[in-house]
Amino acid sequence: MFSIVKWAMNKFNAKSYLMMKDIFPQNGVDIGMYSQKSLIYKYFRKKEKKLYMTASKIGCMSEGNIEYLLKHNDYLEKDKLELFPNTVNVDNIKKISKEEKERVRKKYKLSSLDVAVIYGGNFGKPQGLDFLVDIINEYKDRKNIKFILIGKGTEKEKIFNGVKDYKNVYTYDFMPRDDYEKISSACDIGFISLDKRFTIPNFPSKTLSYFASSVPIMACIDKNTDYSKLIEDSNCGYWVENGDLENFKIKFEELINNKKLREKMGNNGFKYLKKYYDVKQSVKILERFMGDKNE
Repeated sequence: MFSIVKWAMNKFNAKSYLMMKDIFPQNGVDIGMYSQKSLIYKYFRKKEKKLYMTASKIGCMSEGNIEYLLKHNDYLEKDKLELFPNTVNVDNIKKISKEEKERVRKKYKLSSLDVAVIYGGNFGKPQGLDFLVDIINEYKDRKNIKFILIGKGTEKEKIFNGVKDYKNVYTYDFMPRDDYEKISSACDIGFISLDKRFTIPNFPSKTLSYFASSVPIMACIDKNTDYSKLIEDSNCGYWVENGDLENFKIKFEELINNKKLREKMGNNGFKYLKKYYDVKQSVKILERFMGDKNE
C-alpha cells in the first residue's frame, strides 16, 4: 500500500492523507492474537512505520489516538498528526415519528412498557462480548427488558448460542440498513462494548449510529481509551469497565428506571453529533490540508 502511495506522490507531486481507523498490529497483541515477539507482529509493525512515514498527514479519530501514536513512534512530529473524527451526513438523518416508532416496536414484539437495549454491528474478539452474555444472564428474568442483537462476526455463533434460551433476547444475522436505522431509533438504550485488555484508544463506530437515533449509550470499555471522556463530555450515557458487573448494574438501572433521563441523554448525543461529527467537519479538514502548500 505505502509503496503505491509513495509512487503516486512522486509521480504527481501529490500529498497523501492517512485516515487512521485502527492501530494495527498492536490491537491484535492486546487481545492475545499474537505477541510482540512474533514474526507476524514484527512484519506488520515494520509496514505500519513505513505507512506513517509515507503519509503527509495523519488524521486520528481522537486525541487519545494522537497521544498514543506520538508516544510509541518517536520519529513522528506532532504537527504531522491532527484530529480527524468519524463523521456522518447529519442532513441525511431521518427522524422517525412517534407513530412510526410504535409500529416498529410492535413489529419487533416490543411493548410500550419494554426497555429495549440494542447492540448492532460486529461480533468479534475486539468487542469483548462475553460480558454481554453475563449481563443478559443477570437480567434474564426481567421481562420488561429486551435485548436486540444484530450483526455478524467471528464470535457471533458463540454469543448467540450463549443467549438462545432467553425469552427476552432477539437475535438477527442481517438487517437492511433502513430497517436497522428504524429499529435503532425505536429502542431505548444503545450498547457499546470493547475488550478490557486494550492498551490502544478505540472509537466504536456504532456510536454515531446511536447518536443519530437519539438513544443513550451504555458502554462497557477498557480503561485506556479516551472514549469515556466523550461519554462524560456529551452526557450521552454511562460507561463502566468491561467486566465490572456491579458497577454496570448501578448505571444500567438508572437508565432502565428513568425514561426522562434516557430521553435527555439521547438528545444530548444527537446534539453532540451535530456539533462535532457532521461530515462537513471532515470536508473542512481535508480542504485545509489540500490547500496548505507547506504539507
